[in-house]
Amino acid sequence: MAARYADLSVDRSAFDGGFADITKSARQAREWLVGVNWHLNRSNKFVFDYEQTHFTGGAGAGNRVTERAILTRYQIAF
Repeated sequence: MAARYADLSVDRSAFDGGFADITKSARQAREWLVGVNWHLNRSNKFVFDYEQTHFTGGAGAGNRVTERAILTRYQIAF
């Protein structure tokens, strides 16, 4: 089993200094992920994850749409 939480807050000076546009860039992003890792043996691994990110700002009128993703991976190590 796997889990992760991340929180990104963009400093106000990034918008005031012209590095980001307040109408197009999110001020904050909060992401969480849950997943399952299956190790077949020392050399093979399957990964299945579900991730969701919620944004504050980033749209002309309000918040950017929440992103949801399903991620899979098969990994071979030699």
